[in-house]
Amino acid sequence: MNTEDAFAEISKISGKTFKELGLTDDQINKGGTGQNLMLMIGLTLTGDLLDTTDGEIKSTMFVNNKPKETVAVTQLQHLLEEIVNKTDWEKSSLYKKLYRTIYVPVHKDSKNPLDWYYGEPVLLEHSGTGDLSTRLKEDYEFIARKIRVIIKNNEQIHTINGPNSFLQIRTKASKSSSTGEYTPMVYKGHQLSNKYYAFYLRKDFLYNI
Repeated sequence: MNTEDAFAEISKISGKTFKELGLTDDQINKGGTGQNLMLMIGLTLTGDLLDTTDGEIKSTMFVNNKPKETVAVTQLQHLLEEIVNKTDWEKSSLYKKLYRTIYVPVHKDSKNPLDWYYGEPVLLEHSGTGDLSTRLKEDYEFIARKIRVIIKNNEQIHTINGPNSFLQIRTKASKSSSTGEYTPMVYKGHQLSNKYYAFYLRKDFLYNI
């Protein structure tokens, strides 16, 4: 399924409560709003780079019509080699993940999850000259420079925010079910952190789309 078809399918269910869509409390608790959305429009949950054949789908919580959380994009570990090698923004895996993306607000004003609903989707395609693209690029390059310094000096990585407040890296990790410990993030033998980090889109970015 391509991005245009996915956008059309999401538009069909926007505005309908989870109860009207036939979701149960158990499905909401187990699958989360993002996975349920994917399954509902006919997509399969995979580990592929992109959700559709040519783009991504990102859902995020809204309360009182305002974004209330950041959006996880991808694990930093996957991008370390590109960052160290100074891969251009337009050729980076992060750019490929964000190049064509459907953003879907999940309105959670009610305390009852069955009353939640998907809002109108927004399809955003980045160009080399657009303001959003330029500001994302600036944030990525700023964060990448900071990471290269950390790796060069064998330092520990930490939360880093881009100057435009569009992108950030911060922890995104869960403990191993077998060991009860976090998996450390390591690059060429140097432990950057005792847990994994990821790239996130910040709320300032969501306000601007």
